[in-house]
Amino acid sequence: MKLRTIVESRDALDELLSLDLLFDNAWDLKVFIKKLQPVLTIYDEEKIKLVKKFGKETTITDDDGKEIPSGSWMVRPEKMDDYVKEITPLWEKEVKDKLPKIKRADLKKLNKNIKTLLLLQLDWLIV
Repeated sequence: MKLRTIVESRDALDELLSLDLLFDNAWDLKVFIKKLQPVLTIYDEEKIKLVKKFGKETTITDDDGKEIPSGSWMVRPEKMDDYVKEITPLWEKEVKDKLPKIKRADLKKLNKNIKTLLLLQLDWLIV
């Protein structure tokens, strides 16, 4: 599985972790995420470097109307192609850890509503 798929699924994974999953599902998911955490940390660090390389710090206006740095960065539109060119190899990294699988039937047993977006983002996880 490509790292990008997991990065784009982070919020959905967090939401899934908040559910009362069956023990085996919860355990497999927890083990997977613990193994993955160092990879995601490295990804975040590299992404920040690239955003700073191709971006600029945004500003906010204070009460006096003066623009001050916000602490947030964004890629400059004219540098977006360069940013994408450099981050794509990172997105394409293969995650070789054993991917957990959660059966649809096990999710049904929770007897809870699950957002459709969560299911779409985690289609690689649900069988």
